[in-house]
Amino acid sequence: MTTAKKALPLVTQEKRKLYLHIHGWFGAGKTWFAATAPGPVLFADVEGGAWDTPNPKVLWDDVKDDLSQLKGHKDLLVIKKLSTERELIGMIEMLMAGKYGDQPHPFESFVLDSLTMFQMKLKREVQKPGHDFDPDVKVDWDGWNRLLNHMLMRCEDLIEVKDPSHKKPVNVVLLSGTDREQTFARPLLEGNFRKRLPGIVDLHGFMRRDRVDGKNVPALYFESTDLIDAKNRLDAVSEKWPEGRIVNPTIPKILTALNER
Repeated sequence: MTTAKKALPLVTQEKRKLYLHIHGWFGAGKTWFAATAPGPVLFADVEGGAWDTPNPKVLWDDVKDDLSQLKGHKDLLVIKKLSTERELIGMIEMLMAGKYGDQPHPFESFVLDSLTMFQMKLKREVQKPGHDFDPDVKVDWDGWNRLLNHMLMRCEDLIEVKDPSHKKPVNVVLLSGTDREQTFARPLLEGNFRKRLPGIVDLHGFMRRDRVDGKNVPALYFESTDLIDAKNRLDAVSEKWPEGRIVNPTIPKILTALNER
C-alpha cells in the first residue's frame, strides 16, 4: 500500500518577507514608509522619529511586559528605544529564536531607525573596548575593523529571520540618512560597511520627495543611476515599476507585487 505524498505548501505573502535598506534625505518619508510594514512592528528607535507616524503605538520598556496581547494588531508599532549594541542583540536574538519567553513573539516586521545614528553610538562602544569614548582620540585601524565587523554581524543575523523557512519569519527594514557627495547620493554610513550593506539586503533604495501631479510626494528609487546609490534583486519590483521608482511607496505594495508574478 502506498501513502499519498504531501504537496509542498506555496510560499504566500504571509511567508514571503522583505529585507530592505532605505536611505534618503531627512524628511523624505523613510520612517513613514517603514511604518507601513505589516504589524505588529518591533520598532528599534534610535532617533525618536517613530512617534511622528500616524500608527497606533505602544512603548516597550520592560522585558517583563506581556506581548501576547499584541498579536493581530496589523498597524501597531511596538517602540523599543535603542541606545546600545547589547539592546539590539537582545532584539535580534528574540527574532532568531522566534519566541519571547515560552511563547511565539507577535511581531511581523522589524525596523531599525536609523543605522546612521546607531553606527555613531556603536563607534563609542568599539573605539577602545573597556574605556570611555574620547571624541578627541582618532579611531585606529583596529577600531574601524571592529566597527565594520559589529555592524555586519548584526545585519547578517537579520538575513535568517526574514527567510521563509524560519520558524517565525519577519520583514526587516533598515533606514539610513543620505550623504549627498557633490552630485551622487550615498548612504550616510562610515567605512566599508556602506559598500557591504547593499549585498546583504533584497532592495537597497533611495527615497526623496518628488513633484508629481502638482503634489510633493515621497518616491522610492530602486535602480542605481549616475546620481543614486541603489540596488534591487527583486525582479517583480522592476516589472511592476519599470521606470525605476515607486511613488507613494508602501511595504504592502512591494509584497503584493512579489505575489502577483
